[in-house]
This record gives sequence, C-alpha cells and structure tokens, in this order.
Amino acid sequence: KETTAIMDMRAAPGDVMDAVMDLEPRQRELSGIKAFEIYEQSPGHVGARWEVGIAMFSAVFHIQYDYEAASGWCVYALDESRDNTIVSSRGSYQVYAQGDGSRMVYRSVSVGSDSTPEWLSKKLATGSAKDMLEGIRARAEAR
Repeated sequence: KETTAIMDMRAAPGDVMDAVMDLEPRQRELSGIKAFEIYEQSPGHVGARWEVGIAMFSAVFHIQYDYEAASGWCVYALDESRDNTIVSSRGSYQVYAQGDGSRMVYRSVSVGSDSTPEWLSKKLATGSAKDMLEGIRARAEAR
C-alpha cells in the first residue's frame, strides 16, 4: 500500500521533527499497536520493533529510521536483518518552514505478507497513518 500525505502545522520545523522522532507516544495514539521497543539507537539513527494487530491478526516488523533533524528529513526502511511478518516497508518524512509554521510531507510504501488480510493491510496503511500524523501534529503544536 502506498500513502502520501501533506500536513501543515502551527509549529517550527524543529518541533515537528522532534515529534516525528519521538516514537514512543505512537503506542498511545495508534489503537493497533500491541508492542514497541527501541532496539538500536545512535545519533541520527533509531531501530524500532513494532507489533501491530487487530482481532486475531498481527504483524511484527523492525524499522530502521535515519534522520537529520536540522535538515528536516527522516527516511525509514524495513530492517531485513531481523524477522518480520511483512514483506517490505519504506518511506520518509520531510519537514520545512511554511508561512508561520511548517509543512510535513509523509510518504510510505508497504507490502504485507500473503497471510495478511487485505482489510488489515489497508487499515494499517491508511487509518493508522492518519492517526499517526494527527498525533505528530498535536505533539509538535503543543511544544
């Protein structure tokens, strides 16, 4: 599934990037998150394990985030060195000044496994993305 979203926020670009890279609050903002863990972290890099699920269906995947907050960008991709129940995931966040605030451009492409029902793939790609972006905006504007 491919998702592209553009969102304007009443927050400085640095505050938006801080909210993008503050991954832990997403557990509360996204109803499908069952578990979350940062397993790797260094300047400009985070590796996170996510477990999502709805009803009796679940997926586990590991995402590598590489970012440069001062430049307003983050790219991410599936960590293929770890066990994942999805085929692929990659995307980016780009944040830049726009008027009195910021504009964030979010792009994501993900492919579930053959055992992932189509309705679950669609919900995770679109519904969860909307909730995630709204959470980022709320946290950035509250800073």
